[in-house]
Amino acid sequence: DAFDKPDYIKADTVLAKIIVNDPTNMTAITLMTAVKRYQKDAAGALKYIDQLLEVNKENLYALSSQARVMVMMKKDDEALKLAKKVDKLDNTFAYNQATLAIVYHYSNKIKERDEIINKAKAGKDSAVMQFMQYALDIINSKEKLRS
Repeated sequence: DAFDKPDYIKADTVLAKIIVNDPTNMTAITLMTAVKRYQKDAAGALKYIDQLLEVNKENLYALSSQARVMVMMKKDDEALKLAKKVDKLDNTFAYNQATLAIVYHYSNKIKERDEIINKAKAGKDSAVMQFMQYALDIINSKEKLRS
């Protein structure tokens, strides 16, 4: 499907139609935050993240996604505050563990980054490692969150 492939324009179009027809569709809004981030559209991503946070100000995914957008915008201190806030709310949330690793990477906090990655590897939780793979790809220059 369009979301799994790098065809983010198609995903954006489909999701936008869903959201117009059902403005409370949290799944579509959540997916749109990621599509906008992959398109390097920080303002667009933040718009959809804000919609998620209007419904639940402690939405772990939205806060963690917001941290990734802050990294994209080179606002690493703000990103770190958000990722740590999510970690305090739930330190087992795999998406945020990967986000923390990414924030630490871009903040040049290599020791902290490696601790999170090693903990994830040691836990042998495939869900955690699935999210952590993106962080590892950034670290290994296979992916770029910012230019």
